[in-house]
Amino acid sequence: MKKIIILSMLALSLVISAQNIEKKCKTCGKVLSACSYHGRHPNKPQKPIANKPSNRISSNKPQEPKPYIERTETKQPGEEYEIRGKFGSSGLALVKLRGKYGFINKEGKEVIPLKYDNIYCKGYFSNMTGSGWSSTEYLMSVSQNNKWGFINQKGELVIPIIYSQVQSYVYADDNFILCKKEGKWGAIGQDMCTKIPFEYEELGGFYNGHPCKAKKEGKYGFINEKNDIIVPFNYSSTRGFPYHGSLAQVCKNGKYGYVDLQGKEAISIKFDFASDFDFLSDEKVEDAIAGVIINNKLGFINGRGENVIPCQYEYEFSSDGDGKCLSHQFWGSRCLVKKNGKWGVIDRKGTIIVPFIYDGCNSSSSSGTFDLIKDGKPVYVDKDGNTYDSKGERDTKKR
Repeated sequence: MKKIIILSMLALSLVISAQNIEKKCKTCGKVLSACSYHGRHPNKPQKPIANKPSNRISSNKPQEPKPYIERTETKQPGEEYEIRGKFGSSGLALVKLRGKYGFINKEGKEVIPLKYDNIYCKGYFSNMTGSGWSSTEYLMSVSQNNKWGFINQKGELVIPIIYSQVQSYVYADDNFILCKKEGKWGAIGQDMCTKIPFEYEELGGFYNGHPCKAKKEGKYGFINEKNDIIVPFNYSSTRGFPYHGSLAQVCKNGKYGYVDLQGKEAISIKFDFASDFDFLSDEKVEDAIAGVIINNKLGFINGRGENVIPCQYEYEFSSDGDGKCLSHQFWGSRCLVKKNGKWGVIDRKGTIIVPFIYDGCNSSSSSGTFDLIKDGKPVYVDKDGNTYDSKGERDTKKR
């Protein structure tokens, strides 16, 4: 009898252990060991829906896609964010958790829910993680399910998330927003009314009141905010109008020149390549200067198209979002140029400020300073051509 009781108790304990092992999550119904949240779901438990036999007859007709289900993440006690950016002047910091992005305040409260697949603000995603969201009011572009829209600093949805592409950010009071749908670019207002019809293969921004570059049927031209054509669609490429400047580089039949704000070809299309103009002021076109290439040599012209510095220098190309550009060109009063394989610096009149003895350049600034390389060692040069052994020494003397 004693043996029977012992065996019964042993069997009961095995049943209880099995039940504990097979304990299930109250939210998803999975065994705890298989639940990705280990039973601690961020959302309230939902009652399981019973599986009922379907009376529907199967069909070969294409099914409607399932609607996107919004998923909001919340950090659990003891859990860490995958990333946490710095707090900006707005008091908000970007965070990421389980693949979703949102913002927290300095108290750690999730102010903008973590439900977005991606977030862009002020043009640079990395800028937010490095320096936080500026207190200046911007609308920030956000994505869900490969679609894009805009939210404000309170996390309120301003533009629905329905576009395949949008510009990265706009000012909060901006009523002209570039968007792409069904493969074409156009522009809308915050009231969702169409400002520019969705008919362009590319569309630039409207900066400083200048016409906007646009691409249609494989050719570039310029339009204004009323969708009037300012420059006909005759060009194979353009870098558009600089923010400060009244001349835009264009290319036709492999040659480069410039159009003005009225749509006229202000400087003949005759160069093998032409860079953007650097304007010292908006008004004085004669002060503008741009690099041009003729017969495989680099020189410089002014805003009237007059030769200022003869084509005698070597050059290198780089690329950016607007296509091919010169690696080095005028940025303020100085320009790094190359001659006979060595680098030097000239001013806007072509006067040599730094002799052609350097092997390369690490960086330059609009103030006219350069970090050059000679025999593998860095040399720090100020705007007057004086050299220093350290950057700190140069910057101290500069004051």
